[in-house]
Amino acid sequence: MERKRALPESIAKDVEEATSSLLPKKSRDAYYKELNYFNNWKQENNVSGVSEDVVLGYFFNVSKRVAASSMWTKYSMLRATLKLHENADISQYGRLIAFLKNESKNHKPKKAKVLEREHIQQFLVEAPNTKYLMMKVSRDLWAF
Repeated sequence: MERKRALPESIAKDVEEATSSLLPKKSRDAYYKELNYFNNWKQENNVSGVSEDVVLGYFFNVSKRVAASSMWTKYSMLRATLKLHENADISQYGRLIAFLKNESKNHKPKKAKVLEREHIQQFLVEAPNTKYLMMKVSRDLWAF
């Protein structure tokens, strides 16, 4: 952040725009939302700066609310935004990575239900035509 004060305002704006373009365009808002959660957590807990202990404390708190797979997503977004805005590389935090891996060990992913051929045939026979006729007519497009 020190570099922004030394730069003229027009250049600082260009730097900010270039920095934000380094994040994926479609999910940029989600990245900044996660950074805001982290900054709000720091403020609520009277913490300043970014260190391994701070980030580990944050993720310990997050682990009480979300699944391990979501924690890895949050880690990835926070890693990218902290690298850009705080020049902090949390990928080097060994205890944090160990904590995330340990949380993942106990995670049991949910298996998605599969639509069977019999279910499709049952739908075609039993679903009322008044409501589902167009879907039934388009069944020729379905691969049987």
